[in-house]
Amino acid sequence: MIDPIEEFRQRRKEADERMSQDVELMDKLRILLLFPNTSNEGVAPLAISILSSIAKKNGFDVKYFETSFYKKSITAGEEREQTGEFKSIDREKFVQLRPSKFMVEDLNTIFANYQPDILAVSANSLEYNLFCDLIENITFEGKKPFTLVGGVHATISPEEVIENKLILQISKIFG
Repeated sequence: MIDPIEEFRQRRKEADERMSQDVELMDKLRILLLFPNTSNEGVAPLAISILSSIAKKNGFDVKYFETSFYKKSITAGEEREQTGEFKSIDREKFVQLRPSKFMVEDLNTIFANYQPDILAVSANSLEYNLFCDLIENITFEGKKPFTLVGGVHATISPEEVIENKLILQISKIFG
C-alpha cells in the first residue's frame, strides 16, 4: 500500500518542478479563490479577502467564486431555525437563489474560460465536503490548477485533505 503522505510529497514535488519551469510567467498567474459556502448568507472568509488583496497588489490576476447564492437542500441557517436557535424567516422574499444544478455548470464555465493556474480554497468541514463534490464534477481543459486548501478543515483533518489527488498544498495559516 502506498503511503498517502509520501504520495502527497511526490505530487507536491512534481507540482513544484512545473511551477519552477513557469517562473517567467509568475507575474501573469491566474488565481481562482473559491469559497464553497454551505449557507445562503453572503459571507466571505476574511482570509479570502486578504489573499485577494495581496495577490492583486502583487500583479496577479484574481477571480472569486462562491456558492452562497445557489439553492441548497438545507443550509446551516435553516438548520438553526429548525432547532429554535435562529428566528425563522422567508429567505425567498429577500434573496433570489440560483438552482443548485448551476453551481457545477457555472464553476465549469469559469475553469474553461479563466483557466486558473492556482485554485485557493478556504473551507470548514461542511464546506470541504461541498468543495469535493464540486471539484469531482469539473472538466479541466488543459492542465489542472495548483490547488491550495486552507481553513478549519485543512487544520484539523490534514490527512483527509492530503488524500485528495487534486490538492497539492494544504495551509494552516489561511482561513
